[in-house]
Parts: sequence; C-alpha cells; structure tokens
Amino acid sequence: MLAALAILLGQAAVSDTALQLHGFVDTYYGFDSNRPGDRLSFAAGAGTTAQRAGELRVNLAALDLLVDPKPVGVRVTLAYGTGIDALHAAERFLGPVYQAYASARVSVGRGLMLDAGIFSSHVGFEGFFSKDNFNYTRSWMGELSPYYQAGLRASYSFDEHWSAQVHFLNGWQLAGDDNRAKTLGTQIAWASGRWSVSFNTLVGPELPGDDRDFRVFADLVAQVRVSEWLTLAATTDTAFQQGPQDAHWLAAAAYARAAITRIVAVAARVEQFSDPDGAISGTAPDAARRNHDAGDPAGRAAHRQAGSPARLVDGARVPWRHPNRTSYRRDVAPRERRRCFLRIRC
Repeated sequence: MLAALAILLGQAAVSDTALQLHGFVDTYYGFDSNRPGDRLSFAAGAGTTAQRAGELRVNLAALDLLVDPKPVGVRVTLAYGTGIDALHAAERFLGPVYQAYASARVSVGRGLMLDAGIFSSHVGFEGFFSKDNFNYTRSWMGELSPYYQAGLRASYSFDEHWSAQVHFLNGWQLAGDDNRAKTLGTQIAWASGRWSVSFNTLVGPELPGDDRDFRVFADLVAQVRVSEWLTLAATTDTAFQQGPQDAHWLAAAAYARAAITRIVAVAARVEQFSDPDGAISGTAPDAARRNHDAGDPAGRAAHRQAGSPARLVDGARVPWRHPNRTSYRRDVAPRERRRCFLRIRC
C-alpha cells in the first residue's frame, strides 16, 4: 500500500501588460507498507507523484513565465522535484524544463493559434500538475501516456462550443527523436457551461530506430458538472502497436469530486487497465514476479529490469514504448496472466 499526504504550500501570480509569472510548490510525505530499502515506491522512470517513501520531499516546485500571443508570445515552465526527475528519466538533457514554446495568433477566421516547441500533451484527463487534477496521485492511464510532447501545434475554435487541434510531433513523449518518422496528433472537443467532451489521437511509428511499425492511440474524455458541489468525469483509452508480434491495450477510469468548501474537496477514482501483451506496462515474467512477491532480492532486480516493456528482436530487447515509463509500482504488480490492473483511489 502506498499513501501520500500532499500539501500545496502556495500558488502565486504576478502579471503586468506583458510578462506573467505564476508558481506553486507541491510537497508530500509518502508511506509505503513494503518499506523498500532504497525508499523508492516506484521503479526507475515511474512515480511522478509521491515517488519516495518515508521522506518529506518536494514533488514539484514550478515557475511559469508567460507572454500572451498578441500576436506573438512565449511560455516557459521550469520545475524542480522528484516528479520532474521521474518525468525526464529518459531525457535528462531537458533538466528543469517542462514546457518551452513560442506562440503566434494568425488572423484566420476566429483566430488560428500556432505553437512550436515543448508543450503539455493533449491526451488524457489528468495532467502533470497534481493541483489541476481531481486526485493527487495519477492513474495508470496517465502514467502510461504522454505528459509532454515536442513539435508543432495548431489550435482553432470554430464557435463557442467546438474546437480542434492538429499536432506534428517528434514522437510519444519525446523532445529528441529516436527515429526518422513523425507522429500525428489530433483533438476534436466540445464544451458547454456544464459539459465537456474531447476525442484525442496519436498515430505514428514509436519504436526506437523503427520507421515502419505504427502505434495508433485513441482517447475519449468526458466531464459534467452535476451541481455546484459535484463534478463527474470518465475517460477511456485504446491503443494498437504494430510489430513482429502486434500488441494492444485498453483502459478506462471514472472520477468524482465533491466540493465541501471553497478550498476543500473530496475526490475518488476507479480505473481498470488491461494490457494482455505487456506492451505498455512492461509487466514482468511470471517467474520474476513470483520471486518479487516472495521478497527475493534477485527477483526484485529481475522484476525491475524485466519491467521495461520490450520484445525480443534478433536476440535484442527493443522497448515497446518510450523509456520514460520503464517500470510500474512494485506493490501493485499484476498477478493475472492477462495483466489487468484495477485501482481505486480516494
């Protein structure tokens, strides 16, 4: 069991007619009943919230610098903490940079917005900043899909309700590319006073050094404000990965948030993640998992190494997905052969 007590110490904003500054600090204390000797509740490359157990740590301290595009602008988000360290495990050269992009508003119709650089991902219900989510911890759907992406983004609002985005990207959560192909992302969204719905996609070759085998990912998100104090949401993912052995995964989650006061709320999440091929979760072989569950140190090491989602091609291990998420929580390793996760969070 992993429990975390988190506090947003503060959020500030300073702005004038040009430069806007925003910031916050997210700190936590995590308890892991497994009592890992290295204090890591997650294996390397995972755990963007409450990664370390038995310690008071800063999960994320962020500073956001923003110039609105009138008609040209820029945004840079710098971050420090265990969350950004886990997020950039495979791209250390990014350092504290979470976002860095330039924007331009083009006078086409109602206004076409163009962004170029590194920006937050358009897929999923949960984002990288816990303060903006219903729950402090994130779902498997969040941890196993991109939090950021690099390339070009075009956004357009057709009217007060409908909008769309098109993305031309380096790849699946990649600032630096690992093959010669590019990834296409799309979004179509509808919103009203109480409802919002979006359908998001990512399509492109995502395996390192492989320009032929495509990954097709689709994500549907819906949210409704039932009353002034109750908000509900649901999301579902489906994905298909080409390769010598094709693979797929499915996921779904439901959320509820009840506001008790203006500053206090209670939220719950239930989710299921089915990855029968171990394509994105990197589930360990049965033997390594049995040794791990029995508390065998060699088994834990094998589990962590085998946690890298990979396939054997000519005797070499080739990751299925971007290595930012190379492992999963040791205390929730799935025991079913279908590798189906079920998690409930309050």
